[in-house]
Amino acid sequence: LDLVNGINVPNAGDVEFSYDGKIVFTVPEAAQEGDITLSLANGKTVTVAYTLVKPVLTEVNPNPASAGFDVVLTGTDLDLVKSVTFGGGIEVEAAPSETEIVLAVPTAAESGALTLNLLNGTSLESLELAIDKPAGAYIPVFPEDLYTPGSVFIVDIVNSEHLTGVRIDGNEVKYILSGDQLFVHIPAEAKRNSQLTLESDNGAVTYTMNIDPGDIIETTLWTGSLPIANWANNEMKPNDMFLGAEMKPGQTIRIYVSNVADWWNIQLYDGHWGQLNVGYGVDGNPHQINASVCPTAASEGYIPITLTEEMIKLLTTSIDWGYAFIVQGEGLTFDKITYYEDNTYGETIWTGLFICNQWNGDQSLAWGGYDWSTVPEGSTLFFHMTPMASPGEWWCISLRHGTNWGALAGVPGQYDSPETPMGVKLTREILNDLIANGGLVVTGTGYILEKISLK
Repeated sequence: LDLVNGINVPNAGDVEFSYDGKIVFTVPEAAQEGDITLSLANGKTVTVAYTLVKPVLTEVNPNPASAGFDVVLTGTDLDLVKSVTFGGGIEVEAAPSETEIVLAVPTAAESGALTLNLLNGTSLESLELAIDKPAGAYIPVFPEDLYTPGSVFIVDIVNSEHLTGVRIDGNEVKYILSGDQLFVHIPAEAKRNSQLTLESDNGAVTYTMNIDPGDIIETTLWTGSLPIANWANNEMKPNDMFLGAEMKPGQTIRIYVSNVADWWNIQLYDGHWGQLNVGYGVDGNPHQINASVCPTAASEGYIPITLTEEMIKLLTTSIDWGYAFIVQGEGLTFDKITYYEDNTYGETIWTGLFICNQWNGDQSLAWGGYDWSTVPEGSTLFFHMTPMASPGEWWCISLRHGTNWGALAGVPGQYDSPETPMGVKLTREILNDLIANGGLVVTGTGYILEKISLK
């Protein structure tokens, strides 16, 4: 064996190996069964047949299963499974797990054998699954098209005679039923992964919609005409206006105003008359805003307020007296309140102030700090950084997995002086490594990390 200078594995190519009386190498994820080829120093080759461990499915529960609901697949070595194909040829991605996979049964799936599609590109036919179709209205083949807020969603449905209503994110929406074809108006407030529910006289079925709301998302929370004058107590209702906004720290509430006087001044409180720290701090009062510190009221017609964890808690819990929040002041009129999201770089999954110097590391998104199994393949991770080096000087960021800060599969060892924010597209290889090896560690040298976002 000391004559061997190369090893080639079927479907995976050449692999690194070590020799100390025996040859040792790691079987690549893409490896398939067949003949391993050993290349010798004299130019000849030797082949060695080998087999791979295969996943075994021992139970499907429940069976029969209801279309549109979860089914649990139990067995061994299921972490080798990339996806499962149901009867009818419908493939569903699977989160890696050694002994259990939980999947939602597609409503268009048919009864038949389940096919396990493995990470190495091969497939195995496995246990039979009987599927009960919904008795109420349902969508047999949910479209993969990308929709935008304000557009019309057109789809074929089954059991249309049972349909009694349509909701998106819990709110009733307008629809037209023409035979077995359904036309639904998607509201302007629809978000990524909005939930579409078909209500029937004998049940309901919910689907996740493929919606692209664009990079700027603005959700209206309240409209009206509320003059702010004479320092009267204006108790804002409804008291639950902020509950459904899914507010996040760092995002913004916009209060749209009109009739703006040259001088205006307001103070904001929660529903229990607790001061809201809105970040302006006029004359040492954290809950006060006036014309001198907020020029956008006159120039743009709105007052922006950046949300904090404390503010979100107060706006969503101090409301049982019947008020969302309370305002006093003078010199303008409230017309609308919105929740404003700039989604150019997606959802913020970490914020802070991590000073990275001499290869120290931040492990906030490792070891349970973030559930990487929920991230769709093809998403982009953005790193928002400020270089500490002078312009033109070198600095770098390096991405590692949690296990011994080992190299993260599918990315360079380090990114040298990148543009910021820096985007990294998450392949299945990268996600599998993060899931299996303790999540993400960020290291390198010469920069300050302020935020990580996911889109």
